[in-house]
This record gives sequence, C-alpha cells and structure tokens, in this order.
Amino acid sequence: GVPITLANGVGVTSIRFTLYYDPALLSITGVGTPLQNAIATVNSHDTALGLSDITVSGMSVTSATATAVVHLVANVPANALYG
Repeated sequence: GVPITLANGVGVTSIRFTLYYDPALLSITGVGTPLQNAIATVNSHDTALGLSDITVSGMSVTSATATAVVHLVANVPANALYG
C-alpha cells in the first residue's frame, strides 16, 4: 500500500485527516495500519470528489523517527493518463 507517515509520532494516540486526491489517477479501496494494536478506519469516502476521511486510533508510537501509520490500499486506474 501507499504509506502515510508521521515525522515524529511519539505521544500521539490517534490521528484523523482528510485525504484529497484525483479519482481519475487513484482508486482507494481501503486502509490498513502497520502499528500493533492500532485500528485504521475510513469514516467517509467520496470517490466522485476524491475525498477520504481517515482515522487511526489506539496508536502507540515509541520512535521519534518517521513512522508509517497508515497504508492506503489503492491502485491506478488502467485509463489514468501518465504525467
């Protein structure tokens, strides 16, 4: 999947963000998290507008280095234009 990372997530227990994307170039089908005991959830998803509201809860990041907190499950549509 496509990783979403935090530069320093120490002390962060949850995040919520809205991802804006071009639905002609990316098709998001789900989310996951590599963090043990964390749960990634898509709260709302509008494929026509290219919006996904995503929450990750139950986080326990112990490293001050960049950490992947979400992996987008996505693909590039076959008819997407290159460039």
